[in-house]
Amino acid sequence: MFSNVIKKTAMLGVVSAASLLAVNASAETIGWDDVIDFTDAGTYVDPWTGATTGTPDPVGGVDHKSDDIYGLYLTSHVAPLADEAVWYTHDISDDGYSKGSYSITDAMLYLSFHDDARMGLFGGSGDDPLPELAEVDLLGLLSGTPAAEVDNSTYTYSVDGVALFDLKFDGDLHVAVRAEAGDFYLQESRLQVQGVAVAEPASLALLGLGLVGVAATRKRRKV
Repeated sequence: MFSNVIKKTAMLGVVSAASLLAVNASAETIGWDDVIDFTDAGTYVDPWTGATTGTPDPVGGVDHKSDDIYGLYLTSHVAPLADEAVWYTHDISDDGYSKGSYSITDAMLYLSFHDDARMGLFGGSGDDPLPELAEVDLLGLLSGTPAAEVDNSTYTYSVDGVALFDLKFDGDLHVAVRAEAGDFYLQESRLQVQGVAVAEPASLALLGLGLVGVAATRKRRKV
């Protein structure tokens, strides 16, 4: 009688293992796409100045028109050691992500900038010929991350290390962007994440029970 129970338990374990392997092999990639549009005037309000996004260069520019909406204006021209910066958070938990249900396999951040070319001053077309350096930190700390030149383009940043661990933990990615040289507009921040569903605890428990049965069967045979 006891031998039959062990055999049935072992068979259950084999079937459970096969089922889990089949599910994992056929698991579809799940994606989350979180976008923050800084050209929308209501997207971000500076906690220090009260200034909102979606407005042109507040000091005015010869090539700006009243209806220009470039995004969030950041400049290093305000004062020494007081470069303008913005802090914000992408949250994919609002779209159903939880660390117990999904495993993140890849995450990328895409930042779109507008370099306000002073065509009236420098002539021609294209980006501002002066350097525009932006520091981007995916931990929201601005702790010495190297600055890079930005133009009218979208730049890609891989989410890895501590930032990826933080994203996996609660679905949040904390971003900070600072103007270290020149001035520019931050227009859009897009976080794209890919992951797969993880096995349910009940399925894992069933597999564990089956493996115990397999082990017991082998032990009984040796005796």
